[in-house]
Amino acid sequence: MNHPMQSVSDIPPLIATSVVRDSEQDQTHGGGCIVDPASQSVQQVNDWNTTNNDGSGHSRDRGLRSSPLVFLFMLLLSVAAFADSLQAKAHAKAANDVKWQSYVFFSWYDGWGQHSVWGIGNLKASSNEGFAICGGRKISIVPSYDTHADLRAPMPFQSKEFAAAYNKEILRLLHLQNVRCTFEFLE
Repeated sequence: MNHPMQSVSDIPPLIATSVVRDSEQDQTHGGGCIVDPASQSVQQVNDWNTTNNDGSGHSRDRGLRSSPLVFLFMLLLSVAAFADSLQAKAHAKAANDVKWQSYVFFSWYDGWGQHSVWGIGNLKASSNEGFAICGGRKISIVPSYDTHADLRAPMPFQSKEFAAAYNKEILRLLHLQNVRCTFEFLE
């Protein structure tokens, strides 16, 4: 893959198999499926019930085979859905904040005078003195996470991904209103 996955539709189709071990030939015996995350569809391409399998001495479904691949698919699907959800929440918050003119820019602060304003750049300022000028207004740069002082991993709303999605959406929404922002970036 040439680009990082950013949504469920970026996950390529996967092949999975299921085996149902039943004692009666006419009952399904599973088969092979193509799982397509982009279209959110599952297509059964092989049905073990149509083969010459007599099914004698078998019991119940043994689940999906190729389990490392299926596990990876489920993990990627969960991560992609979470990322989509996180981005949607960031965009919704940004839209609301612009509407009420209560927006800020989120950063991670390193404790030594540098903000990583995700999706925008790095800024030199103390923890509570970072700002940008947007349409003549002074807009605060607020650390959502302090890499020097916070001992725990960031919560989802403190993540780089959330901050970048929020910050970029703020800039996009302001741009639609012909409002430009200036930042004093580090060289």
